[in-house]
Amino acid sequence: MLIKNLSPRGAVSFIRRLAGRRITLALLFIAATAAVAVGQEEGPVSITFESVPGMTGVNYVHVGSVVPAEARLGTQLQASHGVSFRSGVDYVALVRLGSGHATSGVNGIGGVSASDFIRYGQPVVITFSVPGSPSARAVTDFVSLRGD
Repeated sequence: MLIKNLSPRGAVSFIRRLAGRRITLALLFIAATAAVAVGQEEGPVSITFESVPGMTGVNYVHVGSVVPAEARLGTQLQASHGVSFRSGVDYVALVRLGSGHATSGVNGIGGVSASDFIRYGQPVVITFSVPGSPSARAVTDFVSLRGD
């Protein structure tokens, strides 16, 4: 899937369409030119989930499994990349899918229910902000999302 020039309303619509599918997302964000709140521009940024500081992906598990604390990805990339994730709770599951299953290596992400269970159909919300400043929203003109 490729999203270009996505408005906030378009993003909500896209996320709702994703919610009806059983997928695990392996995301690659490429911000060709990110216009951040203070008028700065950044170059391309890629997030592949292969090395998230302090995180260990949980081995692929089926829907309904509890997400362990070390596999809960929420704001860990906000300070460095200006991106945070949430689902039915304030994080998504970092899942070790294995070679040939994730589009950018071996790890991907999946939705989580309010009860901390992996639910691949649960919407995933991705928020862009100025790195290190979660309240300073940012925009990008290019995001690439790849489902497994």
